[in-house]
Amino acid sequence: MKIATWNVNSIIARLPHITRWLEKAQPDVLCIQETKCADDKFPLLELKSTAYDCVIFGQQSYNGVAIISRAGCASIQRGFPGDDATSQARLLTADIGGVRIVNVYIPNG
Repeated sequence: MKIATWNVNSIIARLPHITRWLEKAQPDVLCIQETKCADDKFPLLELKSTAYDCVIFGQQSYNGVAIISRAGCASIQRGFPGDDATSQARLLTADIGGVRIVNVYIPNG
C-alpha cells in the first residue's frame, strides 16, 4: 500500500496541485493536514472526480484533516477520544484495506 502525507496549508488554495499530484503519483492513501476548511466547504466533488474517496474532519480557517483513498474507509473516528464535537479538528482515523490509518495534525509550537 502506497501511503503519502501532505500538510497543504489550505485545501482550497492547493486543490489544483493536489489533483495533479494524485493523478501522477497514484497513491493508495493520501493524508492531508491543515485543510483550513469547514466540512460543508470541502471540495469533495473535485477529489471524487479523480477516483478517490474522502473522509474529512474540517474546521473553518484552522486545523482540519482529511484521508483520501482509492478504497473505501471503515471504522472512521473523528477527534481524540473524549473530545466533544466542537473540538479542534486534528485527528482522523479510518480502516482502509485492513490497515488502520491515523492522520494527525500537530501544530508547531
